[in-house]
Amino acid sequence: MVVKVYGLVQSACTQRVIACLLEMGVDFELVHVDLDAGEHKRPEFLVRQYADRVPSLMGNNLEERAMVDQWLEVEAHNFNDLIFTLVLQLVILPRMGEPGDLALAHSCEQKLEKVLDVYEQRLSKCNYLAGDSFTLADLSHLPGIRYLMNEANMGHLITERKNVNAWWQDISNRPSWKKLMKLAGY
Repeated sequence: MVVKVYGLVQSACTQRVIACLLEMGVDFELVHVDLDAGEHKRPEFLVRQYADRVPSLMGNNLEERAMVDQWLEVEAHNFNDLIFTLVLQLVILPRMGEPGDLALAHSCEQKLEKVLDVYEQRLSKCNYLAGDSFTLADLSHLPGIRYLMNEANMGHLITERKNVNAWWQDISNRPSWKKLMKLAGY
């Protein structure tokens, strides 16, 4: 049986799922979901959502699993929102013909610098966020950093930090991520 992934391959959330599957060597079929048409809000789509986790990407022991959870929380509440706002203000709104709020983008950039300084400190002690193994905590950052580096042209936030940059070079060169980028046409 092949796993079906419902989404848009250019979506950061869909990319996280596909990267997990590619990392684990799981065959999948991508079923396109038209977000602009609101397909993702229809009842027949909503019943397809699952809360299962891939155990081997969640850490190898109790301590590592706790660290994975911690860094997923950091990503969700201190990293992803800032990246999303930057991409929205600097990329998406201008593509739609709307002006982005440059003051808001600048504020998010300043906050993100502080967050990335915490990452720099953490990554000076270990190769990955949760320890010495690649986990979902690292994988979940791939789409956001890719948007930051490419579309938002803010790669300096990553490259100016030795350990964060080394981490990014490592995780973004994983075969699963490269395969996903090819699949997404990047």
